[in-house]
Amino acid sequence: MNETTLERGLSTLGAPRRISYYELVQATNGFNESNFLGRGAFGSVYQGKLLDGEMIAVKVIDLQSEAKSKSFDAECNAMRNLRHRNLPSNVLLDENMVAHVSDFGIAKLMGEGQSKTHTQTLATIGYLAPEYGSKGIVSVKGDVYNYGIMLMEIFTRRKPIDDMFVAELSLKTWISRSLPNSIMEVMDSNLVQRTGDQIDDILTHMSSIFSLALNCCEDSPEARINMADVIATLNKIKTLVVGANTV
Repeated sequence: MNETTLERGLSTLGAPRRISYYELVQATNGFNESNFLGRGAFGSVYQGKLLDGEMIAVKVIDLQSEAKSKSFDAECNAMRNLRHRNLPSNVLLDENMVAHVSDFGIAKLMGEGQSKTHTQTLATIGYLAPEYGSKGIVSVKGDVYNYGIMLMEIFTRRKPIDDMFVAELSLKTWISRSLPNSIMEVMDSNLVQRTGDQIDDILTHMSSIFSLALNCCEDSPEARINMADVIATLNKIKTLVVGANTV
């Protein structure tokens, strides 16, 4: 998608919508526990449904803390000025499996090749690119690393912070050691629904996906694949999967 197409698509979103506190209370059934989605360092998130049927996520911030209040203001400013090219720290999927950005706690609006030093660690442990964890450097290449970890999480059904990952064993090293002959030991067993010859096709596709994820998670930012090549690779894998299923 080029910049013109992106701007045109964003322009259809219209102006920001103002929603009253009363509407939020109604949408979340009074912030009912059944609507609770999760809790982060700065507050809790609830699922809500507006009167027009639109589904929303509502973050409730503890504003008694000055640091949390400032973080909330910064996050609102990031969302207000959003022209987002980078992967954020949280992604939600709707009923059509379309991804939506849900948290801008460390999101940085910057172009390809740009980087910035951030002195406070605000990202989720386990998803941190090495250069962010050690030097506080935020860049597009760091987002590529985050995406690679998310790919691993999706296809293994394991989080990088699971109890099994201790000492020298991480989600990344666990997958790396499984290639190319032990993929069945790390992939989500729910993905293996076919037997016979097709299992070989599944393992081949999974090997390609895990290899791509590892390329995203190279320790050196310069060695990581760029997102244009990530998309191209995923499209090739998709074509092979669709072709195999139509034979």
